[in-house]
Amino acid sequence: MVNEEIYKLLIELAKNKKFITYGKLAEKFNIDLRNVYEREHKFDEILDEINKHEYDNKRPLLTVIITNKDTKMPGKGFFRVAKEYGLKKEGQTDEMFFIEEVNRVFDYWRDKTI
Repeated sequence: MVNEEIYKLLIELAKNKKFITYGKLAEKFNIDLRNVYEREHKFDEILDEINKHEYDNKRPLLTVIITNKDTKMPGKGFFRVAKEYGLKKEGQTDEMFFIEEVNRVFDYWRDKTI
């Protein structure tokens, strides 16, 4: 089951071509990323569910707009999922996939209503 609050926020951000850091998103929804259980069993599961939902509905991975504050890119888990789903091509760098997927997300959600 997709967390509707987080999902709707991500869609709204995508419609406006905006990003959010993992830290800001977690803070907004009272998830303590320093707590291993909350990070791995709550936050990561929420993001995995959103990715699966988008993939199953043949949409680009919405969580691409959640980034690390230092690298300005999604974390390793995002790229692992993209590879598992067969979206990230062999030989394609994380940076290349990131740029392509961001553009796909922004294009897809640009004119959609929720």
